[in-house]
Amino acid sequence: MNSDDPGYTQAGVQGNEKPGNWPRLRIPRLLWRTGWSSEDEWLESARQLYQLMCRQFDLPDLGGMSVLDMGCGTKLSKILIDEQRPVGRYAGVDVNRDVIDFLQQNVRDKRFSYHHIDVRNDLYNPTGTPLTDYSRLPLNDEQFDIICLFSVFTHLAPRDYHQMLRVLRPHIKPGGRLIYSLFLRGDFSLLLIEALKSRDMQTVRWVFSHLHEALQKLPPQSRKRIEQRFISLTGRDVRSIAEMDINGHGEVSAAMSRDLLDNLNEKNILALAALYNKLSGAPVNGYFERVPDEPLQRSTYYGWYAFELINGTGWEVMSLNPPEEAIQHYFICCPDEEHNA
Repeated sequence: MNSDDPGYTQAGVQGNEKPGNWPRLRIPRLLWRTGWSSEDEWLESARQLYQLMCRQFDLPDLGGMSVLDMGCGTKLSKILIDEQRPVGRYAGVDVNRDVIDFLQQNVRDKRFSYHHIDVRNDLYNPTGTPLTDYSRLPLNDEQFDIICLFSVFTHLAPRDYHQMLRVLRPHIKPGGRLIYSLFLRGDFSLLLIEALKSRDMQTVRWVFSHLHEALQKLPPQSRKRIEQRFISLTGRDVRSIAEMDINGHGEVSAAMSRDLLDNLNEKNILALAALYNKLSGAPVNGYFERVPDEPLQRSTYYGWYAFELINGTGWEVMSLNPPEEAIQHYFICCPDEEHNA
């Protein structure tokens, strides 16, 4: 694979080029690495991810941002270069050497750099070095405003999920943000998060009714621990919410919804779910392969376990967000010292 192949064109904007005249990044189909059925869909998914980061981080664009794209593939580079979308600095890292070789040979814009990392992944790079042996990426200790991983944790087993977060932590600037997508299995914690966000008090009440029933099956000491934790967060007990009358009390319902949303954020809900699982006597396995015959093809987590694996990595959860057209569920995290400051 080299830049003399007629199927490739070098890309990179020179200072004197006029808009619309810069060379395009022509990427061979075999380097798309995507489930999208057409190039238009593939590129539109990249545009949506760019817009998602701008929206979530309250930015007009990424022009002033340095971005580390772990498991970068080729599609974000394609739209950044072809469509001249603003970005301050972009570093792409991938286990696929063909992807990195192509981008290194065909992107000449000095804001962009690409780095191969020979990390073992049973699906994509089974002969690589275990991730547990890495403490730094090949980035000369550089730090970034944004670290993104799209469709990376969807192919990671729990040991590598936790270690990936640890490896990334030294590369975030103070005040920076981490965003990553993953497959989550629907459960009561995810349902409650989405119901509170949409102010769907009927569903909130339904979830708490089931939670109240489940708590009655726990040993008294375990039930007491969860109830006390819940009251400390909300000022209410589970039963009072399970039995609340929401019919004809719009203002009361709205006020309670606001109170619950203020106090039962995503982090607290997932922490309570993790505590319940720990105390239930028969903890649920938080991870499974959605395609059992193809390990790591669709690595799937319960929300509480995905949250629990973040502990001890140097990151603090800011939000867990529902799927959108171009992305599965996704976490947004900040450095832990920012949260504790």
